[in-house]
Amino acid sequence: MDERHDKPPARAGARQWLGLALVLHPFVTGQAFRAKYLDQALDYIAGHSGVWLTTSDEIARHYTAPPP
Repeated sequence: MDERHDKPPARAGARQWLGLALVLHPFVTGQAFRAKYLDQALDYIAGHSGVWLTTSDEIARHYTAPPP
């Protein structure tokens, strides 16, 4: 077992951070006919409460900052 599986399960009701990384390669997303589908997908994702649309740099700053 690796360390990811050695951790105890989260407490009931505890907040968990779930992440989804979308890699938007210009070769694929740069095609004009795909732009509306990307917009629709991002609108759908952003329409949910608690969603943080951000960049990898902002995530790194968040996790390396001292606790509040």
